[in-house]
Amino acid sequence: MWYNGLEYNFNARLPHGITLFGGGTMERTIAQVCDEQANPNLLLYCDQTQSGIPWRTQFKFSGSVPVKLRHPGQLRVPDAAGLPARHRRRSTR
Repeated sequence: MWYNGLEYNFNARLPHGITLFGGGTMERTIAQVCDEQANPNLLLYCDQTQSGIPWRTQFKFSGSVPVKLRHPGQLRVPDAAGLPARHRRRSTR
């Protein structure tokens, strides 16, 4: 079994107390289990190295802005692979 991945991130402090940070990853896992002779069902797709499995990508972005209210605010925009868009955005007060 092989795992390949690339991870990246950033952190920025901007004027007026604004902070941005985030990052992402690109990854894939490929299995080659052709030596499992006890289960003949596994022999059909036992070598995933030839099947062109795509890279899975995930990105997250977050930031904070100081506001003159009683409670601080926050906005996060994560990218969750496989979820519909309405489940991805979340904000808190």
